[in-house]
Amino acid sequence: MKIVFFKNELNFTPRLSYTWENAEQVILNSKLQNLKKLSILLLLIPLIAFLFVNLKDLSNNLLLLFTILLLCLPIHELCHALFCWLSRRKVERICFFPYKQIFFKANAYVKPAFGVWNKYQAILFAAFPVIILSFIPAILAIFIAPLRLWLLYLSLFNFAASYSDIIDIICLFKLPPNTLYFVDIILTVKETDKPVIIHQLSVTPKLDEIHHKCFEYFNGILTEKEHSTDTVEIMNLKQEFIKQFNLK
Repeated sequence: MKIVFFKNELNFTPRLSYTWENAEQVILNSKLQNLKKLSILLLLIPLIAFLFVNLKDLSNNLLLLFTILLLCLPIHELCHALFCWLSRRKVERICFFPYKQIFFKANAYVKPAFGVWNKYQAILFAAFPVIILSFIPAILAIFIAPLRLWLLYLSLFNFAASYSDIIDIICLFKLPPNTLYFVDIILTVKETDKPVIIHQLSVTPKLDEIHHKCFEYFNGILTEKEHSTDTVEIMNLKQEFIKQFNLK
């Protein structure tokens, strides 16, 4: 697993495209996805109200105040990675400040290795930091009076920072139960008695070669296969790559 700063997926894979057989693509609700900018403003309201009411008590320990502020983001991303490790999945990298922006785009994200998840595994991947850093501290605050303010501060701060995850969770809940989440694409199987074939095409960071991988998903198992004769869709994609990156 790599930890990188100020780089996003285009730095590692300038283009990544897929084609598939015996499956249909499912698109997350675009209207809900467009609410991410609004959601961060709404989720900031309870945090700001909490700070306004309790700032005098919190300012008695400024070191702890800023420690939570600075460490919440990396720990949040490690919670995403922790779910991957608990479910025996590899993590390719954790990217911090990939878009060189602070607001309205993800400040960090975990990139799992290509694999298959069911709907509820995908939801847990998105929800794990909310559970660990928001729900659990809020519950502990009920029973641990000396740390109540700090636990609630952590809970509300992480909840506001989880605006993108929360929208993703809502979108994922709306998907059909038989949805398969392949990290970069979401599919449903057409004929369950036949395998789903997924072709993954990418160009190297040096823009000198097209990588073509073929995966087969059947009976809950995803395996990488030697790809056979190119289909029309694959040939068209390769032509797009060649034209876009001036490949020979």
